[in-house]
Amino acid sequence: MGDPCDGRGACGVGTVQCDPTDDTDMTTLCSTEPGGTQNQAAANDLLCNGIDDDCDGQTDEDRGVGMICDGAGACGAGELECATINTTRCSTDPGGSPHNPSGMDVCDGADNDCDGFVDETFPTIGNVCAGVGACGAGLIECSGPAATQCSTHPGGSQFTGATSDNTCTV
Repeated sequence: MGDPCDGRGACGVGTVQCDPTDDTDMTTLCSTEPGGTQNQAAANDLLCNGIDDDCDGQTDEDRGVGMICDGAGACGAGELECATINTTRCSTDPGGSPHNPSGMDVCDGADNDCDGFVDETFPTIGNVCAGVGACGAGLIECSGPAATQCSTHPGGSQFTGATSDNTCTV
């Protein structure tokens, strides 16, 4: 007893002493760990900092770090990781450790570039558009990976006109 020891996590250097919770005096602990006479442990592991602040042998467990999470959009599953000392993110989200977006936003109603937004490079999606002839007004919608169309035009989701030369008739 009394020999120097390194406490777990952030607890630092202390001395070996008997564990006060063991009536047989057979178990020892480092004096700087929880239950020791020089306890330096934080009440819990609230900071997301890669340090075992509460000296329990686990790091950032109170933040859920290491648990499986779903990334934004098409990013897929990842692990929860520290983004800052106060926040976490899914590792597949933008800025995450294995973030690997496709790099392109495709007009398809999905978040292909994993930034939490859908089709944002096509800002007119959902805007009102004028139909041709009897086709009437519609909404701008995706018509392919990099194209948009008016929903009431030929090929649009709300097209109801007759076609002879692929245009609405009056």
